[in-house]
Amino acid sequence: MDLSSQPVVGVVTFTDPRETGLASERESYLRDSHRDLVRLLSEHGITVVDPMQKIRPHWSPGDSFGLRTKSEVEKAASILRSGGAEAIILGCWHWTEPILPIMLVREINLPVLLYANDNPAWAGSTCLSSTGASF
Repeated sequence: MDLSSQPVVGVVTFTDPRETGLASERESYLRDSHRDLVRLLSEHGITVVDPMQKIRPHWSPGDSFGLRTKSEVEKAASILRSGGAEAIILGCWHWTEPILPIMLVREINLPVLLYANDNPAWAGSTCLSSTGASF
């Protein structure tokens, strides 16, 4: 790795693949949290590979934002590889089934950081602990 260049980090967000209540509010929260993290990294000199921009290019409230299927995980892995990601941050903003992040990490085989907001209104800490324990 060339230490004189900017680090290249992928940022990926997952969602609960089940049909649940508050889905619209959840997906808006996921999108806002994801964008805030991407912005923060970019402002601090990190090149961000954001598969969500390509997978959800025309996202609007009421749509799913986070990855929720195996095919979306495979597409995200392809985008991360083609973008030259050197590591990935998994946004653990709210519950997801741990198998989805596991599939991505197995596929991409890069260092991974699980990241969550300290927000008691959403199950980020549950996602962080269940996904971390599954790894």
